[in-house]
Formats: sequence, C-alpha cells, structure tokens
Amino acid sequence: MAIVGIIPSAAIQIGIYAVIVPATSFETAESCEQQVLHLDFEAFEIRMSTIYFYKPSNPHGYFSNFYESPIYLDKKTWPTVEHYFQAQKFHGTGFEEEIRLLPTPMDAKIAGQDKNKPLRSDWEKIKDDVMRLGVYAKFSQHENLKKLLLETGSSHLVEHTSNDNYWGDGGDGKGRNMLGHILMEIREKLGP
Repeated sequence: MAIVGIIPSAAIQIGIYAVIVPATSFETAESCEQQVLHLDFEAFEIRMSTIYFYKPSNPHGYFSNFYESPIYLDKKTWPTVEHYFQAQKFHGTGFEEEIRLLPTPMDAKIAGQDKNKPLRSDWEKIKDDVMRLGVYAKFSQHENLKKLLLETGSSHLVEHTSNDNYWGDGGDGKGRNMLGHILMEIREKLGP
C-alpha cells in the first residue's frame, strides 16, 4: 500500500485527506486522480451541511438583511443592512437619507425599488460590493452575530426564497444565492 494522492476538492471544505490505495491500481496519474475523486464522493460520502435562512424571525434569521442590527457606515447609523443597501442606490441624493430614516427594512426595500427614483448609473457594477460592505459591518460590529456566523463552520449558507433569484436561491436552488456567498466570504474573513 502507498499514499498516492490528496483530495484537493475536499481540502477547502472538510480538511485534507490522504487516501491509501494499492500503488498498482492506476495506470496513469490521470486515472489516479479520477479514482481519488471517486473515493472522495462515493466511498467516504463526505457532504457539507446546508443552513437555510430567510425571515428574521425564523431559525438563522440573523443572516437576513432585515434582521435588526444597526450598523455604522459612512458616518451614519443604519437600522439594518437592508436600509443601507437600498439607500446606496441613491447615494448623494435626498433619497439616501429618506430611506435611512424609514421605520422598517420592508419600507426601505419598497422605497429602494421605486422606479420613479433616479437609480445611480453604476449600481449594477457596485451592488455586490455595497452588499459585502453592509454585511461585513453587521458581523464585525456585533460580536454576538460574529460568533453565530463563525459557529456555522463550513456549512453552506443559503437565502432560501422564491422571491429572489439573485440574492437568494430562487426557492428551487437555481438562483445565484449571492447573499449566501457573501456571508460565507465574510465568515472566512472574520475567522481565526
């Protein structure tokens, strides 16, 4: 028996595993790699857990942008990440402050989606970075939320909703789940 490979696909998610197989089992390096990957997913059945979230009142609801956790950005306090995100669509206008002062995150979302307001011209290019900044502020400024995020370990985080195919999973898992991906990026950045 000889150690013939390390499973790189699992290294990021579950650690590094060495696979011990007979050295005569493979004719080429490529067949060795294919066999190791086969062992990774079939023999060991290694799977990551998934955490679904959406409403602030549900389990893991603190991942929602509607979760009440004020953030301090741009020399202002924002009631929620949703307030901050929606207001940035109109940065430098009176609408920005109007949205910041709205009583609920749903009010902020409705105001941010108002087609009669002049959306900033670079919004599609910067929206992911705006979200990333708001989410980072939330989890770096609230130790209790940071702890909860880090406790998810390597779990896949998914905003599960049929209302959104970009930030969420579209309800059927086919959406981009960008909020989930940003949360996982932030988790890695804040981790040990």
